[in-house]
Amino acid sequence: MQGSLAISPAMPPRIGTRRMSVSDRRTERVLGEARPTAHAFGGARRAVRLTRRGRVLVQLLLLGLLAAVMVAVLGMAATGQAAPDGGGGQSEVVVQPGDSLWSVAVEHDPSRDPAATIEEIRRLNHLSGYTVHPGQTLRLP
Repeated sequence: MQGSLAISPAMPPRIGTRRMSVSDRRTERVLGEARPTAHAFGGARRAVRLTRRGRVLVQLLLLGLLAAVMVAVLGMAATGQAAPDGGGGQSEVVVQPGDSLWSVAVEHDPSRDPAATIEEIRRLNHLSGYTVHPGQTLRLP
């Protein structure tokens, strides 16, 4: 043999072996004589077995995933995004082109001071500035 590219002679067929028909396989399953199924890579199919370190790693990953989900849910609940209340006297408006917080505040409640209404709109919608964009939905007091 020279190098690593040796060609092996063709293996002769095994004597006494035959392909099983579908009905033979069904019979074996019913009678409990089933052989282990062949794996795609030639070996018998086995369940995945993890080492202790592997099990600890899987548990830590699941714990981290659970913690991330809890943080997300609690964060949404803390900011009031979890479930919008149906009543409560609040309404919503979609900002149109040319609208500003001032025009929305005056249109919503003309009898009230627009500056106070603007501050309440900013607080309800967690706005850091005074800029609104067309298509943005604002909750109104």
